[in-house]
Amino acid sequence: MKILIAEDRAVSRRILLELLEKLGHEARATENGREAWTAFKQEAPDAILTDWDMPEMDGLQLTKHVRTHSKGEGVYIIMLSAVYTLNENFYQAMELGVNDFLTKPYTKRDLIVRLRLAEKFIESHRKIQKLESFLRVCCYCRKVCDENDDWRPLEEHIHRRTGAEFSHGMCPDCFETHAKPLMEDPS
Repeated sequence: MKILIAEDRAVSRRILLELLEKLGHEARATENGREAWTAFKQEAPDAILTDWDMPEMDGLQLTKHVRTHSKGEGVYIIMLSAVYTLNENFYQAMELGVNDFLTKPYTKRDLIVRLRLAEKFIESHRKIQKLESFLRVCCYCRKVCDENDDWRPLEEHIHRRTGAEFSHGMCPDCFETHAKPLMEDPS
């Protein structure tokens, strides 16, 4: 998994980076939310491990930015928090889009469990995206079923989604098979 770390404490950042790499993940570490946001825009990770309280941009602000970005929907965000964090803060973080929490100090086992959950979430999200990308097309009339279960001509479906306009023509194979015989002299 590609994991982005946002942690302002150098020792914690280094330990987390080394642990993730030992577990076989591709990790990138940043010192604060602002650096993490810049790194995210360059290459969206599968997951983000972010400290809650950081200078310049905290974990909540980072989460808000990620969730509003087009690539941010399927990213699994784990918030690292101190023991003294209040329950109402957890609810606020969940409302902004945090998927999970790890309370400091956490164990290697705690992190592994959270990462396994992240992998399952990411795998499920990718499967859903793939299924949503399929078009249901009638094998007889070629109409397409939209998200409201309405069957529409293919051209209308594409026009509604993309604004594309259509002009009709004939491919060379159909010309040879259908049009040319009609144009030939019957005598």
